[in-house]
Amino acid sequence: MRKPCCFVFSAAIACLTQAFAQTSAGVNGFVLDSSRAVMPDTQITIINLETGAKREATTNESGGYQFTLLQPGRYSISARHQGFKRVSRDGIQLEVNQVARVDFSLELGAVTETIEVQAAAPMLESNTSSVGQVIEQKAVSDLPLNGRNFAQLAILGPGVVGVGYAASGTIGSGTRPDDMRPGTELFSNGNREQSNNFMLDGVDNNFRRNGLITLRPSVEAVREFKIQTNLFQAEQGRNPGATINVITKSGSNLFHGSAYEFLRNTQLDAKSFFTKPGSPKLQFQHNQFGASLGGPIRRDKLFFFADYEGYRRRLGAASLVNTVPTPAIRNGDFSGVRPVFNPFTVRPAAGTASGYTRDPFPGSIIPKTMFDSVTSRLIQAYPLPDTSALANNQTTNPVFGQSWDQGDIRVDYNLDSNTTIFGRFSQQNTLTLPPSTFGLRTIPGLSVPVGLGNPTTYAGTNELVAHHAVIAATHVFSPTLIVDARFGYGRFNLHALKDGAEPGANLGEKLGVKNANQGPFSYGLPIFSPSNYTGIGGPAALPTIRLENTFNPNISFTKIHGGHTIKFGTNIVRRQIIDFQTNQGDGLFNFDPTFTTDPNNTGRTGDSMASFLLGTPSGISQDFLLVWPGIRTMELGSYFQDDWKVSSRLTLNLGIRYEYTPPPVEVHNNWATLNLVTGKLLLAGVNSDRRVGVQNDGNNWAPRFGFAFQARHRAWSLLPSST
Repeated sequence: MRKPCCFVFSAAIACLTQAFAQTSAGVNGFVLDSSRAVMPDTQITIINLETGAKREATTNESGGYQFTLLQPGRYSISARHQGFKRVSRDGIQLEVNQVARVDFSLELGAVTETIEVQAAAPMLESNTSSVGQVIEQKAVSDLPLNGRNFAQLAILGPGVVGVGYAASGTIGSGTRPDDMRPGTELFSNGNREQSNNFMLDGVDNNFRRNGLITLRPSVEAVREFKIQTNLFQAEQGRNPGATINVITKSGSNLFHGSAYEFLRNTQLDAKSFFTKPGSPKLQFQHNQFGASLGGPIRRDKLFFFADYEGYRRRLGAASLVNTVPTPAIRNGDFSGVRPVFNPFTVRPAAGTASGYTRDPFPGSIIPKTMFDSVTSRLIQAYPLPDTSALANNQTTNPVFGQSWDQGDIRVDYNLDSNTTIFGRFSQQNTLTLPPSTFGLRTIPGLSVPVGLGNPTTYAGTNELVAHHAVIAATHVFSPTLIVDARFGYGRFNLHALKDGAEPGANLGEKLGVKNANQGPFSYGLPIFSPSNYTGIGGPAALPTIRLENTFNPNISFTKIHGGHTIKFGTNIVRRQIIDFQTNQGDGLFNFDPTFTTDPNNTGRTGDSMASFLLGTPSGISQDFLLVWPGIRTMELGSYFQDDWKVSSRLTLNLGIRYEYTPPPVEVHNNWATLNLVTGKLLLAGVNSDRRVGVQNDGNNWAPRFGFAFQARHRAWSLLPSST
């Protein structure tokens, strides 16, 4: 057997924007006789070698045939025509989104004679102009992945970088309370990481509030996936970045399974190059383990696949260099630091630069009788310095903790020769414990230790529960008419609360800060941030509560008519979003030297820790939400696509897509906006509609044009292996 020699050219003009139901594969080709004449009315049979599912078609007047909406996997294809030997080709591997070409050349002979081709040539995809790359099952399971994050494999595609390239603290980087799972950020052809579209088994898998993935499937559950970066067809839309279509594993007629554990820990690791001599290695423990099993429930009819993965990680961060008050400063003695002044003695002073003056503390020592009752206890919670320096005098090594348990279960059912059904449910429970700067510290007056430190740590308890489910059916009405219908559901449920801030704890008020714990879920300590010193309060940006339910029904039809493969369908995405976050829900107190300086000689006087001890903050703020907004959005997309095989060498990809995304609404009309033209405040349900005057342009059409041209083609030359 000789492989076809060919070159494929493709070009496209397309408005780029989410993939829809791109989870299947296809096969087409031509049947010729030994004189290269076309052979209409040839019976073509394709069989899934893993599940036994079978489809049949007949070549048209041009000798062409086509199968669409096939599940990725290994297939056998045969051609049969009266008066000619039957030809069978085994081992055809179809990948997600692939449209492979398999041609046949029939020889005269009895139909009972068979020519079998056991080895398959590489499948040429010469029917679409889309640009992308399939990461097939062997690569998914064999390539090394730190943390077994499937998204790392996407960078194998041209023009794609990511997973660790996002700046720390940005959405999608895995370093924010919005989502602290290992990152899935990808940058395709210069697009931002929020511009991608993740699909799981043909339905939406996006947490649109932050542009993240709803559920990140375990590598053990991934059969293969395709990342498309350019020249999308009409059935894809919405996002300008990459589209990542992930297909989960299914059962087959053979039982298959796996079990694994990956272990890394401090004892197995070398010291970091930058570790100081004599210092211990940072704490590190990484366990990732799981198992999977798939097989038949009823041979050729009903199959199952299930998997579980556990993850446990404790990581000591690189040393944090902090500035903490010295023992003398903790007792109000600033004599070795700089002069400090009494803010309560301020008075007008004619002839001075500032117009007023205040008295210095004798010896730059603040009497303990003037200490604030709250901050004087907090300052004792600071750890003692490691050196005698006034700045950068203490180091800590906080330990980050994270664990998750996740699993999938999928059932596939070949109802009959024309109908296949499958359903899958997935869940991931993630617990993340970001550490505070100083860890658990004891504050006089509080009964339990609490995490204290800088406000940027997000220290607390971060619980995320993600669900994803799909049910799908494909029905062949005839060899030329197929329908695929799916319904998907996703749920992203995040609760990130401050360390020790259980309901009713009211740590701020117990510390003595009146009205600190007024808002919903505000049960923690306020933020205390003295400038030039490390903070000694609770974190900012917490509590953060995010909930998003996604409902995604879609349906597509495929009609084959002569050389035309016509696809049309509709995709609907309905989202329910609840968003609650406060940055200073328990209160914020900033301290600087202002109140303890000499107003006429500020450069060498005053200290923010002196202001802290006296309880004279330079800024106070508090914020919390009074309502929980219930946001509702809708994304509608419809398309028409014609892949017209003009000849055996030229295929035109013609299509058009229409999308409509109406403005979001709030279910209780808690929207308001300011009309900058009229200067009028618009209130939903009061003096405006639910969309508070936002106008939407429904003229959103996206034409598609592409072509695939096979510059040179030879028919297959087949050698009989048995007769």
